Amino acid sequence: METEGYTVKMGITVSGSQQYESIRVDVSETVTLDAREKVDDKIQDFSFRQLRKSVKLKVLEAVADAKEAAALSRGKQ
Repeated sequence: METEGYTVKMGITVSGSQQYESIRVDVSETVTLDAREKVDDKIQDFSFRQLRKSVKLKVLEAVADAKEAAALSRGKQ
């Protein structure tokens, strides 16, 4: 069985600054493997790890943006 691509989904719920407030962030990214990645398992593994790191970074950035937006909506900066 040959892998054509990957979809990595990550999500997190963090507590807000006020009681009963929570912020949910979900990030999903899909990639299609090229011919080299389909043949070589080491390249495929490296590509997957790079994709996972990319999604983790996007989740952290999205959490920071969501917290900032929540603070601005309450009139804080």
